[in-house]
Amino acid sequence: MKTRIYQLALVLIVALALPTAAFATVGTVGLSFSPLSSAATTPGSSVSLTLSIAVAGFSDPDRVGGFDGFLTSLDSSTGFFIQSRTTTPNSVSSPFSDPQTTDTAIATMPSSNLNPTNDNDIGASVSPTGNFQTNGNYTQSTWVIGVNSGVTPGTYNFATTTNIWTDQTGGEHTDLGAGTFSLVVAPVPEPATLSLLGLGGLGSFGLTWLRARRRLS
Repeated sequence: MKTRIYQLALVLIVALALPTAAFATVGTVGLSFSPLSSAATTPGSSVSLTLSIAVAGFSDPDRVGGFDGFLTSLDSSTGFFIQSRTTTPNSVSSPFSDPQTTDTAIATMPSSNLNPTNDNDIGASVSPTGNFQTNGNYTQSTWVIGVNSGVTPGTYNFATTTNIWTDQTGGEHTDLGAGTFSLVVAPVPEPATLSLLGLGGLGSFGLTWLRARRRLS
């Protein structure tokens, strides 16, 4: 009888503990690019972006140790490439400054091409001092995305994929919020258009000169 009572008590203890475990929450971790959208980019040009990681809703002892992911073009396989990446030096506001893939390697062609069928591994990035971070918004790196000369004008979208963040125990979490951005590629003005613009400017200058001369006379 006593054994049965002990068994029931154990079942009750486990049952009471399960809801706590099931509803235990960990904060959110997400990547973000700034600006989210860059307009008036023309073929053959480039655009600069800043990548940050936001940590929110954490409480002791939970911490973030780093992140890992890929960066890909969702719309074009040949139009865009990583021209450069500059990892922000380690500081309180930039603790994830030890990338697995170096800045030089990530911008080396052809591996720097942003291909939707072959994601570009941006590499894991952690704190070089081994520190783990709690709530805050941390700058990680600055990116320059190049636009190939043959790109058709239009809007192109980009995103990080296979998004993983690690905690203070080394455990991996697959719910890292994706970083996204878009580029609006504008057509290059035709030579005839540029000529008309130039003639318009000269005409305006000529009218201004004539009016000034009439006033003097």
